Amino acid sequence: MPRERFGRDHTFLPKRAFLSFNEIFNFVKACKPLGLRKVRITGGEPLLRPQLSELIKMLKTLQLEIAKV
Repeated sequence: MPRERFGRDHTFLPKRAFLSFNEIFNFVKACKPLGLRKVRITGGEPLLRPQLSELIKMLKTLQLEIAKV
């Protein structure tokens, strides 16, 4: 789907540029003292990652509302 929409010449980010689960966790943790109460994991690349359930488990330890859309 993305290639058809953006064309064959579109340059996508290399996988090494994606945030790791630890980087996502640390970012969310840093935002919590600023008033973050809810995290949404939206469609697209995040939902296609293997072991997404591990990220959810990590984020649940922060006692935030977690929504998967």
